Amino acid sequence: MTQRPISLTSSLADFDLSQLPEDLRDITHPDFKQNLQAFLAKDYDKAGLFSIINITNDTLNISEDTRAKQQAETALTALNNGNYATGKPLLEALLLNYPNNTLPLYNLGLVYSDEGNFERAIECLSTATRINNKHAHAWTALAIAYLRAGNLEKAVDIANIAFDVDDEDPYVLRTTGTLMAQTGNIKDALRILNKATQVNPQDSITLYSLAECLVTEGADGWKVQAERLYKQIIELAPGSPQAEKAKDRLREFAFETFQKKTELRPEAVKFCLEALQKIHGLSDKEVAGIAIEAATLGQSGLSIDNPEKKYTLNTLPGKYTGLNVVCILHVAVQHLSPGTDSGFSIHSEYDEAVRLFSESPI
Repeated sequence: MTQRPISLTSSLADFDLSQLPEDLRDITHPDFKQNLQAFLAKDYDKAGLFSIINITNDTLNISEDTRAKQQAETALTALNNGNYATGKPLLEALLLNYPNNTLPLYNLGLVYSDEGNFERAIECLSTATRINNKHAHAWTALAIAYLRAGNLEKAVDIANIAFDVDDEDPYVLRTTGTLMAQTGNIKDALRILNKATQVNPQDSITLYSLAECLVTEGADGWKVQAERLYKQIIELAPGSPQAEKAKDRLREFAFETFQKKTELRPEAVKFCLEALQKIHGLSDKEVAGIAIEAATLGQSGLSIDNPEKKYTLNTLPGKYTGLNVVCILHVAVQHLSPGTDSGFSIHSEYDEAVRLFSESPI
């Protein structure tokens, strides 16, 4: 879009006709004023600006629709605060008056996508990219909508368009790289995600995607790089979903290292470590319930050496081997009464699991 002022008063005779397409420059054409007004309105809509355009007595008047602008600002503030109930209807009302404006189209596309209304999201975002085919973020959001709708192939195609539009934008880079990784194109995914981290080194989502690519690739030195990234994520965004998944990865790495070095029973250490993770943050009452149920199972007889035999606990969803139940019981008992004999000889494995758990991020 040519950069135009949002406020302008000019006689048609003085208006710079070179700003218009050649087929609209004939000022003597009977539809000139109507075509000029429509062209300018389209240009402002393309940029997400709200304009009021009038031509009276051969004078062009352009002013900003301040009411629409305020409505948009209020809506975006609400959305940024997670208040979709306020922001969405404001944007929907705005779209009724400005059906071709990329601002409500793009942001409503984001909202509908988050809400799972993928058909409407794709409709809004497709319209936004048709109106402004250089809107990299609209292309990227459209790719994500297709991904959420289950069309990975289409999502990747759209993400590549976004990448062609702006290969320096961190949002575009992150999305394109992540989608490529999901299709198995790890080499290109690593290249793009590495670039994304250079553009925005503080983004935990990008760092996590890059780390996961390194794990998948498994090239020389991948584990050292991935560990560094996981630790960086935990430091940058504590408590975030990426940080919690990074913690899980680091625990996996620690256990894999332990398996290669220890003479203890690896499975028992693993089950104790998993039990420590499961009861972390639970109340003593909840842990006691787990201990009682596991002990009851133990009294009825557990098949410790048969990994095919599975047991269930109402207090901990899932299916467990006999050894797993024993480890859960031992961990629960030690949590409630440290040093108490649970009746099973897994003290050394438990101690190792505690060490691994204490050395990994909580």
